[in-house]
Amino acid sequence: MIWELPPDLALRCSGCNTVVTDPMVVACPGRVVGDDVDHVLVLPGCVGIPSPDPSEENPFVRYRGFSYSARVAAAIGLTDSEYVTIVRSLDAAVAAVDGKGFSVTPTSSQPALAVALGLPPGVRLWTKDETSNVSGSHKARHLMGIMIHQRVLEYVSRDTAKATVAPLAIASCGNAALGAAVVAAAAQRELLVFVPPSAPTPTLRRLAALGATVALCERRAGEAGDPCVLRYREAVQDGAVPFAVQGPENAHALIGGETIGLELAEQVPELRELYL
Repeated sequence: MIWELPPDLALRCSGCNTVVTDPMVVACPGRVVGDDVDHVLVLPGCVGIPSPDPSEENPFVRYRGFSYSARVAAAIGLTDSEYVTIVRSLDAAVAAVDGKGFSVTPTSSQPALAVALGLPPGVRLWTKDETSNVSGSHKARHLMGIMIHQRVLEYVSRDTAKATVAPLAIASCGNAALGAAVVAAAAQRELLVFVPPSAPTPTLRRLAALGATVALCERRAGEAGDPCVLRYREAVQDGAVPFAVQGPENAHALIGGETIGLELAEQVPELRELYL
């Protein structure tokens, strides 16, 4: 460890209370396979309630006042302008790969759907449409959050000998894998994708076109559990970075997920009164 997170930025596992001060650790080191504990490293909240930047449509810039990555960047010594440059540069690369960068997505009230679902009178139903966002789902946001944080942490080791950049790894044959491949291609990072033999051919073609290395995971004799997840975890043990949308696998996936919640807090009047 070449830099330690200050106490207000340290991560704490919600399952076993392990405290992590090493900025390179992304999952609880106290996890034990089969212990039936949900090990999630919790990102510490910001002090007070910052205001969104209303002039920004990129959610990672708009809500940077709330962002754990932005706070870590400040602790390292980066200015707000330097942090925004990191986000914009990566987002421009995403747009070059996928045809669009990240933007705030619409939320709308659905009274007819509420009636069709039999919801009680007075209950308001809202939907958020992420299908127009990068790679066609919300999952790319989680992976973008991880990559932004990776870029911030590059500044921690900028004065040391440059080590070989570890590959990224994910177990998925759907939206998460496609989102991961777009972000990885934009960041020019190697991506290992572990998929079942039944993975859809169009998905495999798109992953290959984006430069991902795809591994078909057959079940091994006597093996229990999802073979794709097992091979993914073997890759992580060998040094790959968990590039997953699940919080227990990589706490920084929550950075991108937070932007969705903050958009909802702005877009739904009842939530805006409570949180903003």
